[in-house]
Amino acid sequence: MKKTVKKEPVSGAEMLAAMPRSPRDVMEQNGLGMEYLVGLLKKELGAKDTYEKTHKDGTVTKSHHPIWPIRQKARQDAHKLRGDYPADRLEVSGLEETLQRLGQDELDKRIRLLDREAAALRTEMGEGSETVEP
Repeated sequence: MKKTVKKEPVSGAEMLAAMPRSPRDVMEQNGLGMEYLVGLLKKELGAKDTYEKTHKDGTVTKSHHPIWPIRQKARQDAHKLRGDYPADRLEVSGLEETLQRLGQDELDKRIRLLDREAAALRTEMGEGSETVEP
């Protein structure tokens, strides 16, 4: 049985907006922004253990000792966030870099072309209707 599905017209701008976002954008939108990460980093840079010692007379003394492995890792993370170290791996340019490289005029031109192609397809298919096999 064939089913006809009515589709709304899609513009090139809507297609670009629906494209996947970068991991950084997703993290920012979910509360894992730079300010939050810096706050955690500060806590890690001050990481310490508290030791208690009970003396023969019953008094208890507390002493604080740095946790050096955590502090060292936090310091390395801080340098990476600042960009002080070279990249661990080669990044292959993706969509975001391509869009930045193209520039707004070229993007507008390509969006207009996509809009024209979408309009032609809608006309061919009968004003936005599509036949879908179940």
